[in-house]
Amino acid sequence: MSDSLLDPLEMEAIQAAIRETSPRRPPGAPEYEPTRLALITDDRIAEAARPILLNLATRWTRLAIRALRAHLPGSWQLDVVGAEVIDGATAKEELRGGWVAGMRAAPDAPAEPSIAVPELVLAAHGGVVDIAAARRCGASAPTSDGARPPSRRRATSRSSRR
Repeated sequence: MSDSLLDPLEMEAIQAAIRETSPRRPPGAPEYEPTRLALITDDRIAEAARPILLNLATRWTRLAIRALRAHLPGSWQLDVVGAEVIDGATAKEELRGGWVAGMRAAPDAPAEPSIAVPELVLAAHGGVVDIAAARRCGASAPTSDGARPPSRRRATSRSSRR
């Protein structure tokens, strides 16, 4: 007596049907299927926008230098490092701990509702942000170099005090 519920001919028919519906692979082909990705136009948009954003950031930098000169002592330089088009979730993580400002470009034709008005986020990071914030709040400028690691105290062991 057979343990199978199906007749051998029925089993063969089911296996043949499964073979017909499964995708055919040429011999020697890898067992994995490559993931198909759609072309994303955001990359092309970002490439086209990058020179425009760099130009705009350079113009904004000149204004920022004039505004910050009163709050930052000594000689310093403000340079544009880059311009990227990023999504909101990435921006949330990237912009923590820095100075952030929003900017909205004025449309050429404000009466035209179909024209999209570009909105930008400007961000600055680093020690200069901390110094400017401290000066703005009334603190004096730090006299030591913030990039230098703090001095270590020399620890004395109990065995050397005998």
